[in-house]
Amino acid sequence: LKWFLNTNFRRALSHAVNQQSIVDAVLLGHATPHWGIVHVANSKWRNQNIPTYPYNLDKAKEMLKQEGFIDENGDGFLEDKEGNRVEFTILTNTGNTRREQIGNIVSSDFKKLGIEVQFKPIDFNLLVSKIQDTYDYEAMLLGLAGGDMDPCSGMNVWKSSGFTHYWWPEQEKPATWWEAKVDSLMDLQATIVDYEKRKKIYDEVQYILSDQCP
Repeated sequence: LKWFLNTNFRRALSHAVNQQSIVDAVLLGHATPHWGIVHVANSKWRNQNIPTYPYNLDKAKEMLKQEGFIDENGDGFLEDKEGNRVEFTILTNTGNTRREQIGNIVSSDFKKLGIEVQFKPIDFNLLVSKIQDTYDYEAMLLGLAGGDMDPCSGMNVWKSSGFTHYWWPEQEKPATWWEAKVDSLMDLQATIVDYEKRKKIYDEVQYILSDQCP
């Protein structure tokens, strides 16, 4: 948990994911790399000026080094400042071929950083129990989708108290300053009718979430 609470650790992992290889290998080229919480096709609401994390292993390695993640014993894997080997498990649901392929690619990408990842597809009902009941997981590969393009459709994901705020669900109060800021901005945009004013507020939400990379 301490590693994932480090913003630069999260950013480094994002830089280490080769999205183009996923596009080519899993989707046969029929996609484009994507960052942010709003799809590129949703031009009405998407903020075009958010931080992005293009594939750059050298940058990822340097960011991790600056945070104290180095291969201290020369075994090819990183250790944190306390000497703990950096390794974790990514869960996904069995039977989803695309996610299984993506998980294998991401695991390979992280290994190039010196991070050992155990990729483990499990039964879907067990996965749901882990992420909604027991919170017994370190990382997961999952998709959240909805048919409503309005910003309010994402309230339960982006607000800190949300049931599907999966990186730290159902917080009694925001754990970080930026989650508190997103809470207030999402509440504010829901009270405004004027599109331009709402768009400006939602642009800020998108920027914060891309910058913090939860």
